[in-house]
Amino acid sequence: MKANIKLFFSGIKDFFKTADILLLVLSIAASSIGLVLIYSATRSYNTNSYMAVQISAMVIGIIFFVVFSIVDIDIISQQWPLLVLFNFVLI
Repeated sequence: MKANIKLFFSGIKDFFKTADILLLVLSIAASSIGLVLIYSATRSYNTNSYMAVQISAMVIGIIFFVVFSIVDIDIISQQWPLLVLFNFVLI
């Protein structure tokens, strides 16, 4: 049990060493300002669905940030043909 906790905290420590924390903080700040603006613009609708969508998008974005911060760039660069195909599908 102690080994699992130690491994968990070492993973978090490694994440904060390699991740661009300034980018994360600025993105969360900009998204928070967006939340305030969405709330202000939609409060007369008596619904919070717009806020829920924006908060969900923020959480998904933070999850993607963490995942892509952990993944080694060499692994991603080796799969460049799949990434090109994926981008063409998105277009």
